[in-house]
Amino acid sequence: MLAKKLYAFPISKVFHLDDAGEEQFLGLRFRWNTGETEIAWEKPGAFKMGLIVEEPIPASSSPGRA
Repeated sequence: MLAKKLYAFPISKVFHLDDAGEEQFLGLRFRWNTGETEIAWEKPGAFKMGLIVEEPIPASSSPGRA
């Protein structure tokens, strides 16, 4: 039986790196209690393709962690 997705912690900020080298915020990557990761897009459907970079979020800023 598969574990249910009960809670998720943010693990990184997701950006699009444009041709000018500017970062455009796209959303947050979360890790579920099941170990799966998922991106919560700021504007779903707005980003089509390109170079994506991620900036890790320190574990101390994740809710529920000491």
